[in-house]
Amino acid sequence: MTARTEAVSGRFPGTLADWLAYTPFFATTFLAKWGVPVGPRDLGMSVMLILLALIIGLSTQRMRVDTRQFIAFVLVLAVLGAFQLLGAREFSFLSFLLMMALYLCYTVRVERPGDSGRRAMHFVADCGAFVAACGIVQFASQFVLPYNLVFPIETLVPQHLQIEGYNTQIPLTYGSTIYKANGYFCLEPSFFSQLLAITLLIELVTRNRLSRIALVAAGLAVSYSGTGIIILMVCLPVLVIARRRWDLIVLGAVVLVAGSLLSDKLNLDLFLQRASEFSNPRSSGFERFVGGFYLFEQYLWQDVGHALTGYGAGTFQDYADRAEHRAAEISFFKIVFEFGILGAILNLGFLFYTVFRSSAPPVIKLAVAVAYFMSGIYTATSHGFALTLLLWPGARDTATGGRGLFGGSAARAGRQRVAAEGVGS
Repeated sequence: MTARTEAVSGRFPGTLADWLAYTPFFATTFLAKWGVPVGPRDLGMSVMLILLALIIGLSTQRMRVDTRQFIAFVLVLAVLGAFQLLGAREFSFLSFLLMMALYLCYTVRVERPGDSGRRAMHFVADCGAFVAACGIVQFASQFVLPYNLVFPIETLVPQHLQIEGYNTQIPLTYGSTIYKANGYFCLEPSFFSQLLAITLLIELVTRNRLSRIALVAAGLAVSYSGTGIIILMVCLPVLVIARRRWDLIVLGAVVLVAGSLLSDKLNLDLFLQRASEFSNPRSSGFERFVGGFYLFEQYLWQDVGHALTGYGAGTFQDYADRAEHRAAEISFFKIVFEFGILGAILNLGFLFYTVFRSSAPPVIKLAVAVAYFMSGIYTATSHGFALTLLLWPGARDTATGGRGLFGGSAARAGRQRVAAEGVGS
């Protein structure tokens, strides 16, 4: 097995292969706020870097095409393209092209030796912990430092080099002089909290370091965003049941008690207050998770043809701007509105087919799938999670059980699985 690994390493140098695999996450996390100097201002540099990594990987043969996923991609391209040409009144060719360019990235693997999936999870978890620490420092520093040092990218980088269309600086409440943390690098507090939620889940299925868990939990608290909490609400029960992590119930109880004791000092009651946003048409929660259904009712369901095949790529925002209720360009609403019911089934089916074919731990795949519904389909963040964690590593996962915070059978199961795979090799 060692000889075979060394032979593969000789054909595919680890440095380039690793960085190709890490580029999507690195770009969509640390370069998320940077735009391209020319072209659409809402098109981030991170998208360009992902496509550049794809070109380099294919041209240097560090990437290989996954035949099944490429066939699925061609099917999606053909059918959705036909919907645009035959069914849509108008559509944006550039919008459709961008979507297909991103989906093309889902058809390849980076050739890397060894347990590359596990290495990718460790890379993401380490970066997530670093950004969590940045967010904590950022939140605390706003009480002692000038505003431009608290948000250096937003205030010191020239506007033409920044991406547009995102709320990078959000006060805790309307008129507040205290701002939610975005970890310096993340597009919004929402994306910051999603990153930390996935980081926390990775830590729980791998190394289970209590200090890291506490650090990431503190970062989640100062994000004051509910999207990461939603990911955890969906995934943690699955993790507890599937891996018999009963210790997490105890940890959760400790967190709840600590949160209730510190609620007044840290304004943690804002998390509960946000639950009422779903009934307030002027809130971001309503726009993200409710407004799209009103948009469907006003426009989409009035015509059978549009209900089936949509209004066309790139049309969502034009209709949302003149709708009775405000709606954010969240991926689910955008895909259904622009491609209809049939197109949404094909579109989301392709994404989830590629995601769940990955050999990563199921709870991590579920977390990435939920993240798709927390942001826009053209926002690169969720694509960065999917490509680096699930699709580009190109090797099966091993020993992701970890051991419980207070001991348990998870570690033994992981060691047994490694031993079995070693014998099989």
